[in-house]
Amino acid sequence: MKSRSLALLLLLALLPGAANAVAPLRLGDDVVPKAQALRLRLDPAAAVYSGDTTIDLDVRRAVDQLRFHAAGETLGTLALHDPAGAAVETKVEHDGDVVTVRPTTSLKPGAYRLDIAFTQRYNTQAVSLYRVAVGADSYLFTQFEQIDARGAFPCFDEPGFKIPWSVVLEVPENDLAISNMSVQKEEKSGGRKTVTFKPTPPLPSYLVAVAVGPFESIPIPGLSVPGRIVTVRGEIARASLAAEVTPPALAALEAYFGRPYPFDKVDLIAVPDFAYGAMENAGAITFADRILLVDPREKSEQAKSRLLFVTAHELAHMWFGDLVTMRWWNDLWLNESFADWMANKVAIQVAPQMHFEIDDLQATDRAMRNDGSPKTKALRLPDDCAVAEAFENVGQAYAKGRGVLGMVEGWIGADAFRGGMLAYLNEHAWGNADANDLWRSLGKVAQKDVVGVLSGFAQQPGVPLLDMTVEAGRGGTVSFSQERFHRSKGTVAEMSWHVPVTLAFADDQGMHRASVVLEQRQAKIALHAHGTLHWVLPNAGGRGYYRWRLANGDLDRLLAARAELTAGERVAALGNLRALLDAGRLEGGQWVRTLSSFADDTDPLVATPVIEAVAALETPFAVGSTAAPYAEFIRCRFGPAASRAGWSPTSGQSLAAEDWRGQLLSLVGNEGEDHAVRSEARRLAERWLAGEASIVAPNLVGTMLQLAALDGDGALFDAYQARLAKPASPTERRALLGGIGSFSDPALSAKALESSLGDGLRSSETVAILFAVDRTEEGRDRGWKWLQANWAALVAKVPPPVVPGLPRLAAGCSKERMESAQAFFSGKENPGLADGLGRAVDSTSACLELRNAQGKSVEDALRADAAH
Repeated sequence: MKSRSLALLLLLALLPGAANAVAPLRLGDDVVPKAQALRLRLDPAAAVYSGDTTIDLDVRRAVDQLRFHAAGETLGTLALHDPAGAAVETKVEHDGDVVTVRPTTSLKPGAYRLDIAFTQRYNTQAVSLYRVAVGADSYLFTQFEQIDARGAFPCFDEPGFKIPWSVVLEVPENDLAISNMSVQKEEKSGGRKTVTFKPTPPLPSYLVAVAVGPFESIPIPGLSVPGRIVTVRGEIARASLAAEVTPPALAALEAYFGRPYPFDKVDLIAVPDFAYGAMENAGAITFADRILLVDPREKSEQAKSRLLFVTAHELAHMWFGDLVTMRWWNDLWLNESFADWMANKVAIQVAPQMHFEIDDLQATDRAMRNDGSPKTKALRLPDDCAVAEAFENVGQAYAKGRGVLGMVEGWIGADAFRGGMLAYLNEHAWGNADANDLWRSLGKVAQKDVVGVLSGFAQQPGVPLLDMTVEAGRGGTVSFSQERFHRSKGTVAEMSWHVPVTLAFADDQGMHRASVVLEQRQAKIALHAHGTLHWVLPNAGGRGYYRWRLANGDLDRLLAARAELTAGERVAALGNLRALLDAGRLEGGQWVRTLSSFADDTDPLVATPVIEAVAALETPFAVGSTAAPYAEFIRCRFGPAASRAGWSPTSGQSLAAEDWRGQLLSLVGNEGEDHAVRSEARRLAERWLAGEASIVAPNLVGTMLQLAALDGDGALFDAYQARLAKPASPTERRALLGGIGSFSDPALSAKALESSLGDGLRSSETVAILFAVDRTEEGRDRGWKWLQANWAALVAKVPPPVVPGLPRLAAGCSKERMESAQAFFSGKENPGLADGLGRAVDSTSACLELRNAQGKSVEDALRADAAH
């Protein structure tokens, strides 16, 4: 998947995979913080900083010790004061990231104060309080989720400790200092300045933010509070699109929530070295610069779509996550699911022409695909789960939760759903809550068993499969049987769900719908059809979080009538059939014939997912004797359309058409091995590198650079490297990295891999080349060998939360490579790495099973298609 969908997937792939440090225990509630004052003395040009902090404590029960977090700081003076202000004699033990303070006598209940002075080095791996060099300038940024605030300053680093923060920053006089709130006062002296910010409302430590440097900014007009786009020096010209999309997104959110934006300002900060897509720091949202900043010449619908969605997601967090915060990380899914669900709702409202509802359906399909693994985990984990465990399944927290929430909204109705959400926010504003609180609010307003539905989908792993039998006689009935869907031959635990099901069907009087909540393993629903029952669609609207299967005759009738379905329903049905193939419940030849028939769909909203599905055949099937007929199938079915689409910029092209064109050219040039497309990409790339920026549509630059590299030589490689030294935009920089990693020539590929660890790449960019090399089996072999030889250096450079995803580089469809990966990673203790390896092993096993079971059927169908 590429273009808009890939952009969002890449964000999810680089979201926190596991905590980079695991707290040995929870701090408990005997002693809790009530407020914290933080003073930091910062200089972006230095390597070390200092600070002091005062934490107001509530000792709730008599204790012999108190604990707080500090990871790597050198602690100086530490003083504990009793309720009368007198110093308490203590001993201090620093073990890992937990500091234990032991008073010589027990502390009685009451209000205490803890004063701590400390020093620390700036982080350089894009977490905690970290330093970034951009040309001759240096900048400071923070990234504290999951538990990296403790690496910046002493604190109670758990989401349940939600307190006001008073932040003071001492910085160079000419630098801009930013935190969560607006500036209260600023004093200058001796080339430095002291910036005091207004106290925050109650916030957990992971939402505190700091940024310092010679920034530029522009105001965002039309907001209910002051707002700015903030960039490093020289990038502010790319901020206009962000300033354009933010006001309508924020207005839509304020209208939905029925209450104003919760903070006194909103800064959107473009960060040049950022491991994730964006981070919802209260009032100071940080973004990867390639997302927030768009060259004015590249204002494609794709760029606007990505920016609008991510901005809406982060702004939604200001209410759901910041105003009301989870008690513990086991409810991370709730934060992210709701923000993703809300972002989609806002994006549809603000830009209906972009058809975000299709993205929503595809995101749900991807979540169900992941949920088909026997090793998938539940969205909501036990209350006592470890931090790392809570983040191991974070990708599902976005997509699955979003899909389940969308299904529930469709079931109980939009008004009831909104009413339940507002009741939840009003009850828990500026405090903490958990999933049970939300479920009860929704159920109370809807007067339906929301708890029964949501508890099953959130607290159980997997996805239901509904086997459906259609009986056409006497008005028609549909019989359901329910089981857990899984994609491999392995066994899974038996489970059942309360499933809201909506069917669409056609009879002699037209199209109709019927709904039921399937609470048992088997059930029937009467359709009351008039005359002949022509077809039944088991997931009307595509919003159900379940897989479905029809008998072949019923499926054939449905597919024959697919023109009567909406674009979204066709997309959802296609994803469902692909899942059935993966699970061995659909014959490979039938799938190829289905794709062949769908190839003629002229709606770009449908044609793009078809292309993605065809591309997905490559890894399991395009080997040996199947490789040539697979490439020929693509050239025959999609080559003529690619020739007509071309590369040139067009005016007024819709987002769906932009997506389709990029996907089409990529499919034909990559999987289709069409050398005419590759040659044209090379010709255009050379003109583009020579300065003809307008020669190709902006959204196709990455595809052009990648395809040109496939048969590229050393001269082209050197030209890419030279352009990377001075890219025109962050987006272009990322496209060049993908191009550099795409050279097929082994020597050039090796050269690209070596450049991953060079000084010219920032920590968050290191894996970009690796994953570009990973496109083919040959590339995976090459990249895997390089990773093993350079493991220590790689781990020392990349952001720690990226490490658990690195076993992906050994995945694919090679038993030998995966066995090598299992041996290599055995005994390595990076948090989350074992889980990442397990996912890679599962993916590879599923690919091999699919190849062995369906390879012959797919090959025969491809050859038969070519013969016609």
